[in-house]
Amino acid sequence: MLPVEVLGDVRLRTQQHIAPRLSDANALAVGVVSGSVEPVELLEYGFDGTVRRDALEHQQALALTDAEFAALFGARGDGQAAALCAHSTKRILELDASPTGVAMRRRLEAALVCTMGESAPQAIWKRHPGVRLAAAVAVHRADEAGEALSAVLGGVVAADMRRVDDLKISLEDAGVDLIFVCEAASALAECAVV
Repeated sequence: MLPVEVLGDVRLRTQQHIAPRLSDANALAVGVVSGSVEPVELLEYGFDGTVRRDALEHQQALALTDAEFAALFGARGDGQAAALCAHSTKRILELDASPTGVAMRRRLEAALVCTMGESAPQAIWKRHPGVRLAAAVAVHRADEAGEALSAVLGGVVAADMRRVDDLKISLEDAGVDLIFVCEAASALAECAVV
């Protein structure tokens, strides 16, 4: 599945389920947060009016599938970051450098200790703030967070998967940082449609 196909599918789903016509970036942001843990809270925080009401009513139909998430944010087969993760906008740089972004990066690095020892994932992690934000969004996925994170990084060492699961549980137990996750999803969605 190509990113352009995913964007087309997301656009079609939002046109079918949300009355106001959304920009592609907003449609993708709805899809990303709809597939996250605490989707109701994220949709309520991130959207308003008819968009919020319709998205809440059709949240499951609007959510990005695992394959769609990987197609958009997954590292390429040659070990390079996904094109949209490699594109660093001012907003992505600001979110990555924010206190919440730095704290999330540290938590992810602690969970990915073995993976960060590998040259390819370490290189895209250090080089691209968009990869770090996509990884933060991946670990907030409702289902298959480890697989989504593995797609973003081009692989996760099996020994790290338990720590990734523990991190996801810890994030869920503490309550999702709605502002950060919504902003990260929105910033990444804007890059996908540039």
